[in-house]
Amino acid sequence: MGAYVELAAPVRAEDPTDAVVAAWERDWLVGERALSPNTVAAYTADVRDFMAFLSAIGIESFSEATTADISAWVGALTQRQLSPSSFRARICALRDLYRYLGAYGLADEGSLPYIDVPRKRESGERPLDRNQEAAVWATYDIDTPSHERDRAEFALMDDLGLRASEIVELNVGDLRSNDHDLWVHGKGGKARLLPIADDTLSVVEHYMECARPRLKCANRRQDESALFLNTRGGRITRQAVWQSVARHGKAAGVANLHPHQLRRTFASQMYRRNMDLRTIQEMLGHADLQTTGLYITPEAADIHERYDAALRAFWESSAEKEERAAELSETEDQRRYWLNSARISRERARFEQGGARD
Repeated sequence: MGAYVELAAPVRAEDPTDAVVAAWERDWLVGERALSPNTVAAYTADVRDFMAFLSAIGIESFSEATTADISAWVGALTQRQLSPSSFRARICALRDLYRYLGAYGLADEGSLPYIDVPRKRESGERPLDRNQEAAVWATYDIDTPSHERDRAEFALMDDLGLRASEIVELNVGDLRSNDHDLWVHGKGGKARLLPIADDTLSVVEHYMECARPRLKCANRRQDESALFLNTRGGRITRQAVWQSVARHGKAAGVANLHPHQLRRTFASQMYRRNMDLRTIQEMLGHADLQTTGLYITPEAADIHERYDAALRAFWESSAEKEERAAELSETEDQRRYWLNSARISRERARFEQGGARD
């Protein structure tokens, strides 16, 4: 006989805001969207700001809030002169809440007014160049268990573009050495399988064989599942990964280096190696291709080279189409016309090829 599980009571439109937000957090953010604990906490904190405003003006349930009430809260946010990112975060949380309210009939989603949100700006950080990347690698030259662990973490972030949170969540069973790939658990519980190059695999395997067994303390049992451990044998933390990357970056002369910069470096390198954006999106685990585009910082020379290549491809394709049209021509005049057009297109393609070499 199965165990009895007590289900939470369904919320109603007239329920107080705190009860509805608790259900939104439990059933929607965690249960439906499977967001990380940090993201759930951030969304909830932003919405509680809205709840406090409603309570201050005497509104106890979301079903009572009108478009004018919501607009008044947005106006109050504007007067507080929040940073664009903080303002955008609060509005995104509010929109997510009202999607939930509308889906479950707890409030009218249409009461949410149009809110002009500042666009997310592209980060000013630059990917590492080859010299910087080599300099950081050179700092991992001390053969201690913690340094070998840090080197393996850096190898996966640098060569696969993993997030710090994904490094933390890796388990020993996620590494499939025989198949040269790795299961990565991304945001929202979405898993993706990534191929590992031989040199990166050898770094991780060396850590597992020689360093990981030594990361433990005498009076504490070592975590058997976690791939990356701290010096006491427990799963490494996200903060520790960030601190390690920053420390080695500083030693290499790269100030404020962090895992997101390594993801940007990975994305830009793959783009320069002609990997298409869709594949880079899959590798990074992005839900939106636009987000992938923000990670890529092509050099000016690379942009010109891709433009020249696209132009050559256009003229070569035009020539092929015109030659096929010549073959299908019904009269000699039509055939000569299409052949002459094809000749001009071929000349343009050769011209673009020559310009690219110059």
